[in-house]
Amino acid sequence: MQAPAISSTTRDKIAATLAEFHQHKQVILNHGLRRGGQTKLPLEHFNFPKLELLHNVVPSINIVGTILQWTADTTEHAHIEVVKDPASMTNNMNYDAQVCRTLDRNEKCHLFNTTISLIQQPESGCMEDGGDPDLEDEIDDGKNDDNANLELAEALWSPHRKATNLFAVAQQLLKAPPGSIPSPLRVFVASSTVFHLNHEPSIRRISIDDAAQKFNLPDLQGALGDYLNHEGAFARNFHVFSGPRRSSHNAELPFNELRVWYKVRLQQKSYHDLLTLGLAFTVHAHPPCRPWKYGCYDGALLNINEAHAWPSSGLAEYLDIVTQANGSVVEPSSGLHILKRATLASGAPFGEIFPLDQLRSDCNLAPRFDGAQVDSRLSCYNSIHSSPTMFLNKYIDKDFYYAVTGS
Repeated sequence: MQAPAISSTTRDKIAATLAEFHQHKQVILNHGLRRGGQTKLPLEHFNFPKLELLHNVVPSINIVGTILQWTADTTEHAHIEVVKDPASMTNNMNYDAQVCRTLDRNEKCHLFNTTISLIQQPESGCMEDGGDPDLEDEIDDGKNDDNANLELAEALWSPHRKATNLFAVAQQLLKAPPGSIPSPLRVFVASSTVFHLNHEPSIRRISIDDAAQKFNLPDLQGALGDYLNHEGAFARNFHVFSGPRRSSHNAELPFNELRVWYKVRLQQKSYHDLLTLGLAFTVHAHPPCRPWKYGCYDGALLNINEAHAWPSSGLAEYLDIVTQANGSVVEPSSGLHILKRATLASGAPFGEIFPLDQLRSDCNLAPRFDGAQVDSRLSCYNSIHSSPTMFLNKYIDKDFYYAVTGS
């Protein structure tokens, strides 16, 4: 219930979830599965205040539309800032006293900063030399003091660092006179996503063979050959998967060196409000190094069908999703999509080169363990590389959740 807008799809899901709960709740009680948190004794009721409130959401939305009183976002953030964060700084003893002490210290620090800012603020009543004091008294109706107080309050309490609007930066660069800025542009917009690359690459010049060895990509030259054969040296076509590798590992290319960026910053707009900017995030792809034997990289979503547009299209045409035995595309217990690693007929990983502007979003991947026992050799450095299937974590970000679920 933290969505800023509740669509008809979300409303129907709420109603269906409540109906499913009432259908099975008596079975849970009959088997004694509902137990008290402290006594561990079976309970014969589901007396949840939030659950009782939830029954009024759908009827109210049908009558008056969605209203802010149904969102738990504000209270949830307050609970995190006032309770969870201070409690996490304690030693799990005497919570009340330590939380109060933490809040008290934070308040003292905040008041100290406010006092210092007030002392450093220039006096608003000072006049420049040569001014007429009588005239100043006549025209001073209090508005100047009010404006000064408002400006001071804004300087003290408003965020000191605003999110960079990369969309506006990209528009300004497009309007710049030819030759006044380097080309190609390092900030550009593609579909609903804006991209920002550093002016200087992480590796300014590296041979194709050295890049293949550094990133452990033995078929890099063949992949570049396939891409050029499919798109041409200067084509701007929408690239799709081209199937098995056709070019040899020593294919002739019109260039011998590459420039490499290890990361790119992306920014998108809010799923429910296109006028609201989302926070910029970074997608990394670093070469193997200790202790990252297989490299350190982030998951990302690429658009491979120009008839679809992220985020409105959801996961259509984006991923190879494993269909469950019951016909569902999500794992029942977690509600997460299961992704399968793409491989060739030989079992080798399937690789492809795509233009950067087809990247649409980052995605959080979690390893999936098929067996009852987890391989003890797995670690945070190799679990994703060694897992044939993995979970797509849709709970990592609200806007990503809305896009995946279509809420």
